[in-house]
Amino acid sequence: MCDSSGNLSDVVSSSEFLQKHVRHLKMRHSKTKETEYFKQIIDTYSKFSSNDYFKVADFNIEIIKLTCSFLDIKTEFFLSSSIDHDKSKSKQLLLIELIKSLEGKKYMSGTGAKAYQQDDLFLKESINLQYCKNVKNKSILINEENVSMIDLILHFGLDKCKKMILA
Repeated sequence: MCDSSGNLSDVVSSSEFLQKHVRHLKMRHSKTKETEYFKQIIDTYSKFSSNDYFKVADFNIEIIKLTCSFLDIKTEFFLSSSIDHDKSKSKQLLLIELIKSLEGKKYMSGTGAKAYQQDDLFLKESINLQYCKNVKNKSILINEENVSMIDLILHFGLDKCKKMILA
């Protein structure tokens, strides 16, 4: 199954993907105190699972916005498709163009990008490139496992998660 652009990787079957995650969330977090967040997460999963196929990006965007609203993170979201840019550029030059078009001065990247990212290109465009460290903080693991922000909120609660983010 392809999306309208012909991309296979962006489209998945909802029945196999979302049902597994809903079972995981219900099994692991059925006793959460964050009942409103839990309900809205499950509702979001249900909304997407009502379609035979959906774009993972659309689902992720919805979950990120929902999570930001619960964590009181106020920010504006932009889709690269809504920004005028030269699509023929390399991915790295395209990223820099998108940052500049939004008047960005800083770009935070995962450490995995160090292997291929050309830091000097960011410096040349006066963009402060910072790499996020993978923190192995045992206080934010659940049963010694790395987990999603959804798991952290449902397990520890919103207040504790806000403190962990700001720490």
